[in-house]
Amino acid sequence: MIRNLRKKFIIIAMSAIIVCTTLLVLSINLVNYAQMDREVSAIVSRIAENNGHFPGNMTEEGKEFQQDEARMGPDPRIRQTRELENETRFFVVHYGKNGEVFADTAKVRAVTEESAKTMAADVTAKSGKDTGYYDGYRYLIRTMEDGSSIVVFMDCESRLASVKTLAVISLAVEGVGILLMFLIIALYSKKAIQPVLESSEKQKQFITDASHELKTPLTVIATNMDILSMDLPENEWVEGTKKQVTSMRKLVNNMVSLSRLEEESNEMETVNFDFTAAVEESAEPFVSMAEFQGKEFTLNVEPGLSFCGDESAIRQLMGILCDNAVKYAGGKGNINCLAKKKGKKIFLDLSNDCDETVEPAAIARLFDRFYRADPARSKEGGKRGYGIGLALAKAIVEKQGGKITAHQDKDFRMHFTVEL
Repeated sequence: MIRNLRKKFIIIAMSAIIVCTTLLVLSINLVNYAQMDREVSAIVSRIAENNGHFPGNMTEEGKEFQQDEARMGPDPRIRQTRELENETRFFVVHYGKNGEVFADTAKVRAVTEESAKTMAADVTAKSGKDTGYYDGYRYLIRTMEDGSSIVVFMDCESRLASVKTLAVISLAVEGVGILLMFLIIALYSKKAIQPVLESSEKQKQFITDASHELKTPLTVIATNMDILSMDLPENEWVEGTKKQVTSMRKLVNNMVSLSRLEEESNEMETVNFDFTAAVEESAEPFVSMAEFQGKEFTLNVEPGLSFCGDESAIRQLMGILCDNAVKYAGGKGNINCLAKKKGKKIFLDLSNDCDETVEPAAIARLFDRFYRADPARSKEGGKRGYGIGLALAKAIVEKQGGKITAHQDKDFRMHFTVEL
Protein backbone atom coordinates (compact mmCIF):
# COMPACT_ATOMS: atom_id res chain seq x y z
CA MET A 1 0.00 0.00 0.00
CA ILE A 2 2.80 2.41 0.88
CA ARG A 3 4.51 1.78 -2.43
CA ASN A 4 1.26 2.34 -4.33
CA LEU A 5 0.57 5.53 -2.39
CA ARG A 6 4.02 6.89 -3.25
CA LYS A 7 3.50 6.00 -6.90
CA LYS A 8 0.16 7.81 -6.99
CA PHE A 9 1.66 10.88 -5.29
CA ILE A 10 4.55 11.00 -7.77
CA ILE A 11 2.23 10.45 -10.76
CA ILE A 12 -0.16 13.21 -9.68
CA ALA A 13 2.63 15.67 -8.88
CA MET A 14 4.52 14.95 -12.12
CA SER A 15 1.32 15.17 -14.18
CA ALA A 16 0.61 18.64 -12.77
CA ILE A 17 4.20 19.75 -13.43
CA ILE A 18 4.23 18.37 -16.99
CA VAL A 19 0.90 20.02 -17.84
CA CYS A 20 1.97 23.40 -16.40
CA THR A 21 5.43 23.45 -17.98
CA THR A 22 4.08 22.24 -21.33
CA LEU A 23 1.45 24.99 -21.37
CA LEU A 24 4.12 27.55 -20.43
CA VAL A 25 6.55 26.41 -23.14
CA LEU A 26 3.75 26.19 -25.67
CA SER A 27 2.56 29.70 -24.81
CA ILE A 28 6.07 31.16 -25.11
CA ASN A 29 6.64 29.55 -28.50
CA LEU A 30 3.21 30.50 -29.82
CA VAL A 31 3.72 34.12 -28.75
CA ASN A 32 7.20 34.14 -30.33
CA TYR A 33 5.87 32.66 -33.57
CA ALA A 34 2.90 35.05 -33.63
CA GLN A 35 5.19 38.04 -33.10
CA MET A 36 7.52 36.90 -35.90
CA ASP A 37 4.58 36.21 -38.20
CA ARG A 38 3.01 39.57 -37.45
CA GLU A 39 6.26 41.43 -38.15
CA VAL A 40 6.97 39.55 -41.38
CA SER A 41 3.36 39.99 -42.56
CA ALA A 42 3.59 43.71 -41.93
CA ILE A 43 6.82 44.05 -43.95
CA VAL A 44 5.49 41.97 -46.84
CA SER A 45 2.27 43.99 -46.80
CA ARG A 46 4.21 47.28 -46.90
CA ILE A 47 6.32 46.04 -49.82
CA ALA A 48 3.15 45.06 -51.70
CA GLU A 49 1.57 48.42 -50.94
CA ASN A 50 4.74 50.09 -52.25
CA ASN A 51 4.35 48.22 -55.57
CA GLY A 52 7.13 45.76 -54.85
CA HIS A 53 9.67 48.15 -53.34
CA PHE A 54 10.95 48.44 -49.82
CA PRO A 55 9.29 51.42 -48.07
CA GLY A 56 12.63 53.23 -47.75
CA ASN A 57 13.43 53.12 -51.48
CA MET A 58 13.44 56.58 -53.10
CA THR A 59 11.28 55.66 -56.09
CA GLU A 60 8.22 57.63 -57.07
CA GLU A 61 6.09 55.04 -55.29
CA GLY A 62 8.51 55.13 -52.37
CA LYS A 63 8.18 58.89 -52.04
CA GLU A 64 4.41 58.61 -52.00
CA PHE A 65 4.65 55.87 -49.41
CA GLN A 66 6.99 57.94 -47.20
CA GLN A 67 4.59 60.87 -47.45
CA ASP A 68 1.74 58.60 -46.34
CA GLU A 69 3.88 57.26 -43.51
CA ALA A 70 4.81 60.79 -42.43
CA ARG A 71 1.14 61.68 -42.38
CA MET A 72 -0.19 58.46 -40.79
CA GLY A 73 2.82 57.42 -38.72
CA PRO A 74 4.97 54.27 -38.93
CA ASP A 75 3.47 50.78 -38.77
CA PRO A 76 3.86 49.67 -35.12
CA ARG A 77 4.15 46.03 -36.23
CA ILE A 78 7.50 46.63 -37.98
CA ARG A 79 10.77 46.97 -36.09
CA GLN A 80 12.12 50.38 -37.04
CA THR A 81 15.87 49.83 -37.35
CA ARG A 82 18.42 51.15 -39.81
CA GLU A 83 19.45 47.63 -40.70
CA LEU A 84 15.93 46.45 -41.54
CA GLU A 85 16.16 47.20 -45.25
CA ASN A 86 19.60 45.57 -45.51
CA GLU A 87 18.38 42.52 -43.59
CA THR A 88 15.31 42.01 -45.72
CA ARG A 89 15.72 39.69 -48.67
CA PHE A 90 12.75 39.61 -51.03
CA PHE A 91 11.74 39.33 -54.63
CA VAL A 92 8.60 40.32 -56.51
CA VAL A 93 6.79 38.85 -59.50
CA HIS A 94 4.57 41.27 -61.44
CA TYR A 95 1.60 40.13 -63.52
CA GLY A 96 0.53 42.79 -66.02
CA LYS A 97 -3.09 43.27 -66.99
CA ASN A 98 -2.22 42.10 -70.51
CA GLY A 99 -0.66 38.84 -69.24
CA GLU A 100 3.00 39.85 -69.22
CA VAL A 101 5.11 38.52 -66.32
CA PHE A 102 8.15 40.25 -64.83
CA ALA A 103 10.29 39.12 -61.89
CA ASP A 104 12.38 41.54 -59.81
CA THR A 105 15.09 39.56 -57.96
CA ALA A 106 17.47 42.41 -57.26
CA LYS A 107 17.11 42.04 -53.49
CA VAL A 108 17.90 38.34 -53.36
CA ARG A 109 20.72 36.35 -54.91
CA ALA A 110 19.59 32.81 -54.24
CA VAL A 111 16.62 32.97 -56.65
CA THR A 112 16.73 33.42 -60.43
CA GLU A 113 13.99 35.10 -62.43
CA GLU A 114 12.80 31.77 -63.78
CA SER A 115 12.69 30.25 -60.28
CA ALA A 116 10.81 33.30 -59.04
CA LYS A 117 8.20 32.95 -61.80
CA THR A 118 7.83 29.22 -61.06
CA MET A 119 7.32 29.86 -57.34
CA ALA A 120 4.78 32.59 -58.06
CA ALA A 121 2.89 30.27 -60.42
CA ASP A 122 2.85 27.55 -57.74
CA VAL A 123 1.42 29.71 -54.96
CA THR A 124 -1.06 31.33 -57.33
CA ALA A 125 -2.36 28.08 -58.77
CA LYS A 126 -2.01 25.58 -55.92
CA SER A 127 -2.16 27.29 -52.54
CA GLY A 128 -5.61 28.83 -52.86
CA LYS A 129 -4.59 31.48 -50.32
CA ASP A 130 -3.46 35.09 -50.76
CA THR A 131 -0.78 34.75 -48.09
CA GLY A 132 1.24 32.04 -46.41
CA TYR A 133 4.64 30.33 -46.30
CA TYR A 134 6.32 28.61 -49.21
CA ASP A 135 9.71 26.92 -48.92
CA GLY A 136 10.99 29.31 -46.26
CA TYR A 137 9.45 32.41 -47.86
CA ARG A 138 6.49 34.48 -46.74
CA TYR A 139 4.37 35.37 -49.75
CA LEU A 140 1.53 37.79 -50.40
CA ILE A 141 -0.60 38.06 -53.53
CA ARG A 142 -1.98 41.55 -54.13
CA THR A 143 -4.30 42.67 -56.93
CA MET A 144 -3.98 46.29 -58.08
CA GLU A 145 -6.79 48.62 -59.09
CA ASP A 146 -5.76 48.52 -62.76
CA GLY A 147 -6.20 44.72 -62.92
CA SER A 148 -2.52 43.83 -62.59
CA SER A 149 -1.19 41.85 -59.60
CA ILE A 150 2.06 41.21 -57.78
CA VAL A 151 3.36 38.35 -55.70
CA VAL A 152 5.83 39.33 -52.97
CA PHE A 153 8.17 36.72 -51.51
CA MET A 154 10.18 37.54 -48.39
CA ASP A 155 12.98 35.29 -47.15
CA CYS A 156 12.01 34.17 -43.62
CA GLU A 157 14.40 31.25 -43.28
CA SER A 158 16.52 32.89 -40.57
CA ARG A 159 13.44 34.00 -38.63
CA LEU A 160 11.83 30.57 -38.89
CA ALA A 161 15.13 29.00 -37.82
CA SER A 162 15.16 31.28 -34.76
CA VAL A 163 11.62 30.19 -33.89
CA LYS A 164 12.60 26.52 -34.26
CA THR A 165 15.76 27.05 -32.19
CA LEU A 166 13.77 28.63 -29.38
CA ALA A 167 11.29 25.74 -29.55
CA VAL A 168 14.06 23.13 -29.34
CA ILE A 169 15.85 24.94 -26.50
CA SER A 170 12.64 25.47 -24.52
CA LEU A 171 11.64 21.82 -24.96
CA ALA A 172 15.11 20.69 -23.87
CA VAL A 173 14.98 22.95 -20.82
CA GLU A 174 11.49 21.63 -20.04
CA GLY A 175 12.74 18.05 -20.31
CA VAL A 176 15.68 18.68 -18.00
CA GLY A 177 13.44 20.55 -15.57
CA ILE A 178 10.89 17.72 -15.53
CA LEU A 179 13.66 15.20 -14.89
CA LEU A 180 15.05 17.26 -11.99
CA MET A 181 11.56 17.72 -10.52
CA PHE A 182 10.96 13.98 -10.80
CA LEU A 183 14.15 13.26 -8.85
CA ILE A 184 13.25 15.82 -6.18
CA ILE A 185 9.66 14.54 -5.84
CA ALA A 186 10.84 10.93 -5.76
CA LEU A 187 13.34 11.74 -2.98
CA TYR A 188 10.86 13.70 -0.86
CA SER A 189 7.68 11.72 -1.67
CA LYS A 190 8.03 9.49 1.39
CA LYS A 191 8.35 12.53 3.63
CA ALA A 192 5.31 14.12 1.98
CA ILE A 193 3.09 11.11 2.71
CA GLN A 194 4.59 10.47 6.16
CA PRO A 195 1.42 11.52 8.06
CA VAL A 196 -0.64 9.06 5.99
CA LEU A 197 1.93 6.33 6.59
CA GLU A 198 1.89 6.92 10.34
CA SER A 199 -1.92 6.78 10.39
CA SER A 200 -1.90 3.58 8.33
CA GLU A 201 0.68 1.95 10.59
CA LYS A 202 -1.36 2.84 13.66
CA GLN A 203 -4.47 1.30 12.07
CA LYS A 204 -2.59 -1.90 11.22
CA GLN A 205 -1.13 -2.09 14.72
CA PHE A 206 -4.56 -1.55 16.24
CA ILE A 207 -6.07 -4.33 14.09
CA THR A 208 -3.25 -6.72 14.99
CA ASP A 209 -3.41 -5.92 18.72
CA ALA A 210 -7.20 -6.06 18.83
CA SER A 211 -7.21 -9.38 16.97
CA HIS A 212 -4.74 -10.92 19.39
CA GLU A 213 -6.69 -9.58 22.37
CA LEU A 214 -9.90 -11.11 21.00
CA LYS A 215 -8.41 -14.56 20.58
CA THR A 216 -8.27 -15.31 24.31
CA PRO A 217 -11.90 -14.47 25.19
CA LEU A 218 -13.11 -16.26 22.07
CA THR A 219 -11.18 -19.37 23.10
CA VAL A 220 -12.69 -19.16 26.58
CA ILE A 221 -16.21 -18.74 25.20
CA ALA A 222 -15.73 -21.64 22.77
CA THR A 223 -14.46 -23.88 25.59
CA ASN A 224 -17.38 -22.94 27.84
CA MET A 225 -19.84 -23.62 25.04
CA ASP A 226 -18.29 -27.06 24.49
CA ILE A 227 -18.71 -27.83 28.20
CA LEU A 228 -22.30 -26.55 28.19
CA SER A 229 -23.14 -28.62 25.12
CA MET A 230 -22.28 -31.75 27.15
CA ASP A 231 -24.87 -30.83 29.78
CA LEU A 232 -27.32 -29.28 27.33
CA PRO A 233 -27.08 -31.28 24.10
CA GLU A 234 -28.81 -29.82 21.06
CA ASN A 235 -29.55 -26.58 22.86
CA GLU A 236 -30.28 -23.87 20.26
CA TRP A 237 -28.71 -21.08 22.37
CA VAL A 238 -25.48 -22.99 22.84
CA GLU A 239 -25.31 -23.98 19.19
CA GLY A 240 -26.02 -20.42 18.10
CA THR A 241 -23.25 -19.09 20.32
CA LYS A 242 -20.79 -21.69 18.99
CA LYS A 243 -21.58 -20.61 15.41
CA GLN A 244 -21.01 -16.97 16.28
CA VAL A 245 -17.69 -17.83 17.95
CA THR A 246 -16.59 -19.77 14.87
CA SER A 247 -17.54 -16.83 12.67
CA MET A 248 -15.70 -14.38 14.93
CA ARG A 249 -12.59 -16.58 14.93
CA LYS A 250 -12.60 -16.60 11.14
CA LEU A 251 -12.96 -12.82 11.08
CA VAL A 252 -10.08 -12.33 13.54
CA ASN A 253 -7.82 -14.68 11.58
CA ASN A 254 -8.63 -12.87 8.34
CA MET A 255 -7.93 -9.48 9.93
CA VAL A 256 -4.54 -10.67 11.15
CA SER A 257 -3.74 -12.19 7.76
CA LEU A 258 -4.74 -8.98 5.96
CA SER A 259 -2.68 -6.84 8.30
CA ARG A 260 0.39 -9.03 7.76
CA LEU A 261 -0.06 -9.08 3.99
CA GLU A 262 -0.13 -5.28 3.86
CA GLU A 263 3.20 -5.04 5.64
CA GLU A 264 5.85 -4.38 2.97
CA SER A 265 8.52 -6.10 5.05
CA ASN A 266 6.51 -9.32 5.10
CA GLU A 267 7.57 -11.34 2.06
CA MET A 268 5.71 -14.45 0.94
CA GLU A 269 7.47 -17.75 0.41
CA THR A 270 7.75 -18.42 -3.32
CA VAL A 271 8.16 -21.94 -4.71
CA ASN A 272 7.15 -23.69 -7.92
CA PHE A 273 4.00 -25.73 -7.34
CA ASP A 274 1.21 -27.47 -9.24
CA PHE A 275 -1.32 -24.69 -9.76
CA THR A 276 -3.89 -27.03 -11.31
CA ALA A 277 -3.88 -29.33 -8.29
CA ALA A 278 -4.04 -26.41 -5.85
CA VAL A 279 -7.12 -24.96 -7.60
CA GLU A 280 -8.95 -28.29 -7.89
CA GLU A 281 -8.23 -29.37 -4.31
CA SER A 282 -9.22 -25.97 -2.90
CA ALA A 283 -12.47 -25.93 -4.88
CA GLU A 284 -13.49 -29.54 -4.14
CA PRO A 285 -15.18 -28.88 -0.75
CA PHE A 286 -17.19 -26.03 -2.28
CA VAL A 287 -18.34 -28.25 -5.16
CA SER A 288 -19.95 -30.56 -2.59
CA MET A 289 -21.35 -27.56 -0.69
CA ALA A 290 -22.92 -26.20 -3.88
CA GLU A 291 -24.50 -29.57 -4.71
CA PHE A 292 -25.92 -29.77 -1.19
CA GLN A 293 -27.56 -26.36 -1.76
CA GLY A 294 -28.95 -27.40 -5.14
CA LYS A 295 -26.42 -25.40 -7.14
CA GLU A 296 -24.10 -26.49 -9.92
CA PHE A 297 -20.34 -25.88 -9.55
CA THR A 298 -18.33 -26.56 -12.74
CA LEU A 299 -14.53 -26.80 -12.72
CA ASN A 300 -12.73 -26.07 -15.98
CA VAL A 301 -9.04 -26.06 -15.11
CA GLU A 302 -6.31 -26.49 -17.70
CA PRO A 303 -4.08 -29.43 -16.74
CA GLY A 304 -0.38 -29.01 -16.09
CA LEU A 305 -0.46 -25.40 -14.87
CA SER A 306 2.45 -24.43 -12.63
CA PHE A 307 3.13 -21.22 -10.74
CA CYS A 308 5.98 -19.76 -8.71
CA GLY A 309 4.47 -18.24 -5.58
CA ASP A 310 3.03 -18.97 -2.18
CA GLU A 311 0.91 -22.13 -2.49
CA SER A 312 -0.89 -21.69 0.82
CA ALA A 313 -1.85 -18.14 -0.16
CA ILE A 314 -3.22 -19.32 -3.52
CA ARG A 315 -5.26 -22.01 -1.74
CA GLN A 316 -6.57 -19.38 0.67
CA LEU A 317 -7.45 -17.16 -2.31
CA MET A 318 -9.37 -20.01 -3.95
CA GLY A 319 -11.22 -20.67 -0.71
CA ILE A 320 -12.31 -17.02 -0.45
CA LEU A 321 -13.46 -16.77 -4.08
CA CYS A 322 -15.26 -20.15 -4.06
CA ASP A 323 -16.98 -19.38 -0.76
CA ASN A 324 -18.08 -16.01 -2.14
CA ALA A 325 -19.41 -17.60 -5.37
CA VAL A 326 -21.38 -20.33 -3.56
CA LYS A 327 -22.73 -17.87 -0.98
CA TYR A 328 -23.99 -15.28 -3.46
CA ALA A 329 -24.95 -17.48 -6.43
CA GLY A 330 -28.54 -16.71 -7.39
CA GLY A 331 -30.80 -17.42 -10.33
CA LYS A 332 -30.12 -20.95 -11.56
CA GLY A 333 -27.21 -21.21 -9.14
CA ASN A 334 -24.62 -21.98 -11.79
CA ILE A 335 -21.01 -21.45 -10.66
CA ASN A 336 -18.02 -21.79 -12.95
CA CYS A 337 -14.30 -21.88 -12.17
CA LEU A 338 -12.02 -21.38 -15.17
CA ALA A 339 -8.21 -21.49 -15.01
CA LYS A 340 -5.98 -21.35 -18.09
CA LYS A 341 -2.62 -20.15 -19.29
CA LYS A 342 -2.37 -17.28 -21.75
CA GLY A 343 1.18 -16.46 -22.78
CA LYS A 344 3.24 -16.17 -19.63
CA LYS A 345 0.22 -15.40 -17.45
CA ILE A 346 -2.35 -17.52 -15.67
CA PHE A 347 -5.98 -16.39 -15.74
CA LEU A 348 -8.39 -17.54 -13.04
CA ASP A 349 -12.07 -16.66 -13.36
CA LEU A 350 -14.76 -17.45 -10.76
CA SER A 351 -18.27 -16.59 -11.95
CA ASN A 352 -21.75 -17.12 -10.58
CA ASP A 353 -25.33 -16.25 -11.48
CA CYS A 354 -26.86 -13.14 -9.90
CA ASP A 355 -30.49 -12.34 -9.16
CA GLU A 356 -30.15 -8.66 -10.05
CA THR A 357 -27.86 -6.04 -11.57
CA VAL A 358 -25.02 -4.84 -9.37
CA GLU A 359 -24.33 -1.13 -9.65
CA PRO A 360 -20.86 -0.18 -10.99
CA ALA A 361 -20.26 1.91 -7.86
CA ALA A 362 -20.88 -1.17 -5.69
CA ILE A 363 -18.59 -3.34 -7.86
CA ALA A 364 -15.81 -0.76 -7.51
CA ARG A 365 -16.01 -1.08 -3.70
CA LEU A 366 -16.21 -4.88 -3.43
CA PHE A 367 -12.53 -5.13 -2.46
CA ASP A 368 -12.77 -2.49 0.29
CA ARG A 369 -12.44 -3.64 3.90
CA PHE A 370 -15.75 -4.44 5.61
CA TYR A 371 -17.77 -3.32 2.59
CA ARG A 372 -21.10 -5.01 2.03
CA ALA A 373 -23.63 -4.09 -0.65
CA ASP A 374 -26.40 -4.37 1.97
CA PRO A 375 -26.24 -1.14 4.04
CA ALA A 376 -28.14 -2.85 6.87
CA ARG A 377 -25.41 -5.57 6.97
CA SER A 378 -28.07 -8.23 7.58
CA LYS A 379 -27.25 -11.94 7.85
CA GLU A 380 -30.27 -13.21 5.97
CA GLY A 381 -30.05 -16.11 3.56
CA GLY A 382 -26.91 -17.51 5.14
CA LYS A 383 -24.81 -14.58 3.89
CA ARG A 384 -22.73 -14.22 7.04
CA GLY A 385 -19.77 -12.40 5.53
CA TYR A 386 -18.16 -9.41 7.19
CA GLY A 387 -16.78 -7.84 4.01
CA ILE A 388 -13.19 -8.77 4.78
CA GLY A 389 -12.75 -11.79 2.48
CA LEU A 390 -12.44 -9.98 -0.85
CA ALA A 391 -10.12 -7.39 0.69
CA LEU A 392 -7.93 -10.28 1.82
CA ALA A 393 -8.16 -11.84 -1.67
CA LYS A 394 -6.97 -8.59 -3.25
CA ALA A 395 -4.06 -8.35 -0.82
CA ILE A 396 -3.03 -11.94 -1.60
CA VAL A 397 -3.12 -11.36 -5.37
CA GLU A 398 -1.19 -8.08 -5.19
CA LYS A 399 1.40 -9.68 -2.92
CA GLN A 400 1.88 -12.30 -5.65
CA GLY A 401 2.42 -9.51 -8.20
CA GLY A 402 -0.97 -10.07 -9.84
CA LYS A 403 -4.22 -8.22 -10.40
CA ILE A 404 -7.82 -9.00 -9.45
CA THR A 405 -10.91 -7.38 -10.95
CA ALA A 406 -14.68 -7.79 -10.74
CA HIS A 407 -17.37 -7.19 -13.33
CA GLN A 408 -20.89 -8.26 -14.26
CA ASP A 409 -21.59 -9.45 -17.80
CA LYS A 410 -24.72 -8.95 -19.91
CA ASP A 411 -26.20 -12.22 -18.57
CA PHE A 412 -26.02 -10.83 -15.00
CA ARG A 413 -23.21 -13.23 -14.11
CA MET A 414 -20.70 -11.86 -11.59
CA HIS A 415 -17.03 -12.50 -12.49
CA PHE A 416 -13.95 -12.29 -10.30
CA THR A 417 -10.90 -12.48 -12.55
CA VAL A 418 -7.36 -13.01 -11.27
CA GLU A 419 -4.34 -12.43 -13.49
CA LEU A 420 -1.05 -13.88 -12.26
